[in-house]
Amino acid sequence: MLEIGETLQWFVPGVLVMIVLFGTGATGPNLQYEMVTGSHERTLVAPLSRSSLLIGRALKEIAPIAAQAVIIVLIAWPFGFTVHVQGLVVGLVLLAVFGVGLGARSDTLALKTKDRER
Repeated sequence: MLEIGETLQWFVPGVLVMIVLFGTGATGPNLQYEMVTGSHERTLVAPLSRSSLLIGRALKEIAPIAAQAVIIVLIAWPFGFTVHVQGLVVGLVLLAVFGVGLGARSDTLALKTKDRER
């Protein structure tokens, strides 16, 4: 029979992955909303390259994801979750890179479908 600590060893990393998937995957619909309301066009007149605007949109998701991950790990720790610091850091870096890629992909899909009817 599994103890709660053993269950948390696979459950907590799964929750962290879901946070990244849902957090960064929602950047595209947010961009579509900004395009509909016209606020995206106002940011395009800024003296920045357009690619830096999109990369910045994807990168802004890293800080809340990292904060949520730390909070979840700290909450699970007293319940038996074993923290391997090196593995946690490497995992968070990999999730951040994956999250930026997924956020950029979501923004790309939003830009490609901007002229489609809803």
